[in-house]
Amino acid sequence: MSNLTACPTLSRRHFLTLLPGLGVLFRPPRLEDPFADPAWFAKWKQAPRHPIWESDNSVENALLAAIVHATPLRIRYLAGSDPGTNREISPALLFTSEGYAGHYLTAHCHERNAPRTFRADLLTLA
Repeated sequence: MSNLTACPTLSRRHFLTLLPGLGVLFRPPRLEDPFADPAWFAKWKQAPRHPIWESDNSVENALLAAIVHATPLRIRYLAGSDPGTNREISPALLFTSEGYAGHYLTAHCHERNAPRTFRADLLTLA
């Protein structure tokens, strides 16, 4: 375990993706996170967003159905300030961000009472 936490190329997000069942039990030290860089985050926020209307992924299909029917969902998010916590969200938009890998979800988080953006590959249905 100490080899994983000492590896500078293993990000916290990758660690939680590799070991989702253990992410809450073994939190590695915070390593470089692109969202921590204000310049990177500002560029990402300004990148054009392209909506996703269909997917082969079952979680993304559940998100799309919740968007269409305006129904809240319970999710477990494996990243963010408190990885592995359950949240109730009202999904608004599933999208790709031009120039960046992955799919993202914009939703209202009822626990935080604020809009949030989630990486779709880092969430599961609770």
